Amino acid sequence: MSKKNAIVLAAHGSSKDPRINRPMFALAERIQNALPTFHVTPAFLDGQPDIRNVIHDIIQNQIVVIPFMASNGYYTDVVFPKALQKPNKSCCFTDAIGAHPAIASMVDQRLKVLLGNSRNAADVEVIVVGHGTKKNRNSCRTTINLVKNLRELNSGVEIKFAFIDQNPSLEHIVDNISSSRVIVIPFLMGLGPHMTDDVPEAFGIGRIADHLFKPAFQFPFSRRSISHSFEVAIDVPVGIYEDIADLCVSIATDKCHGFDKPVEVPA
Repeated sequence: MSKKNAIVLAAHGSSKDPRINRPMFALAERIQNALPTFHVTPAFLDGQPDIRNVIHDIIQNQIVVIPFMASNGYYTDVVFPKALQKPNKSCCFTDAIGAHPAIASMVDQRLKVLLGNSRNAADVEVIVVGHGTKKNRNSCRTTINLVKNLRELNSGVEIKFAFIDQNPSLEHIVDNISSSRVIVIPFLMGLGPHMTDDVPEAFGIGRIADHLFKPAFQFPFSRRSISHSFEVAIDVPVGIYEDIADLCVSIATDKCHGFDKPVEVPA
């Protein structure tokens, strides 16, 4: 079957532990099965296939690039376009997957499952953890807007946001939790060190990386905090929700009609 278009799932990835990149390959396979006329591949800043080289291996001239970032910013606007430029290739870059309007509905559906019968219980707090950055004050907006949407859809539930690399810091939010049960929604795109180490350690339950690839492992990962008096359940990162595949299919089929709109690559 002739494949006219290609889809690149552009992600940060990890070269230290290739297992961290597995969800992106699984996602690419699901999208490929749904769109057999497309060539679908992940590409990583840190890992294989390398995003700086993958463009040379794609024979299709029309490429939809979906950035697996929580928000638009330096990677989506500068790094990915520079890495994927090549003469005679037409790349149509989408917004960061985390900035898509459908994400709020996905997270809300997942949150309702996690809350179960405790949706109105006073002893439950929900913490949405974003990366954030001090380098770009707008990068936090998708996380803040997500929490605003979740609050509107879940009245009576305490929902807060925290960041790994800006205020309010994750450590500050954790130190001020007063509930006996905490649900953590990692607004992260994959299973990198922030997800496996930084977030669980901040909540006092140790590294998820020690358990992640064991056969019996499943999300949410629930433990009693060693350093605080609450139970914590850390869920799967938003970027590898099952519904993300359907969203990517929708994005790609829409964007493949926009190849006549050239993308300016920063100098």
